[in-house]
Amino acid sequence: MYQGEKNIYDNLSISDDSYNKNIHFDFRYGNIELAAFPFNQWNKVRNTFIANNQSDYMVEGISQGEYILRKELSRLLHESRGGVSNPEQIIIGSTPQQLVSLLCQLLEVDKYIIGVENPGYDGARNTFLNHGFQVHAIPLTVDGVSIEELEKSHANVMYVSPSQQFMNKMVMSQDKRQQLIRWVYSNKEVNKMVALEQSGLSLETFICFGNDMNDLPLFQKAHHSVVIGEYEPLLMIAKDQILVDEQVEKNIISKLQELSTTFG
Repeated sequence: MYQGEKNIYDNLSISDDSYNKNIHFDFRYGNIELAAFPFNQWNKVRNTFIANNQSDYMVEGISQGEYILRKELSRLLHESRGGVSNPEQIIIGSTPQQLVSLLCQLLEVDKYIIGVENPGYDGARNTFLNHGFQVHAIPLTVDGVSIEELEKSHANVMYVSPSQQFMNKMVMSQDKRQQLIRWVYSNKEVNKMVALEQSGLSLETFICFGNDMNDLPLFQKAHHSVVIGEYEPLLMIAKDQILVDEQVEKNIISKLQELSTTFG
């Protein structure tokens, strides 16, 4: 029987034969018993669908995902989680490994140390390893990843599955999510204000737009600030607010033009 995570520092991939040979019954998510899969029926349905829809069948789609779907996901994200995004910020992939692989291409191997849940999703863990990242296993508590162990690990990126923890099916508590956010922003490297200060730009007076906690240091020092959405810590200090609705992009452009005239 599969016993969960192997020692995280092993160089073996979970898919290696040397590791799998001792597994008698493999219950890992995503592993299919191919001998029992109804390939004949599947192929018949697939071929019928293609034959009946040849004129509409799309050979090539949009690599980032269909815009209409990304737009709906952006709206759903805001309505269900309060997240503020736009379709251009969303990438749709076929598997978690594919999306993690894209993420790995954005991160510098020698700059980031990855923390993963233990036990957790080995597909993501192996993807980080295959891209050359140093990966640390972070044990779980009753409500999610252990913040104490995370801080000891020297990881500066943490991969989590908060809504349904992969192995234990737990839901990360709201308090633990807030702790994770505080951990993220305790790392000065992810502070936008620090990045601006290091850019060499003149920051005597500046205007900023923002929507989440990462913008807080900017809002605290900005001459004029505009919050997009309803993130409460920013609302408390913002000079203006733009609601996220169907007119949000037009309202942002309008506000930019207004401020350009006022402070230009």
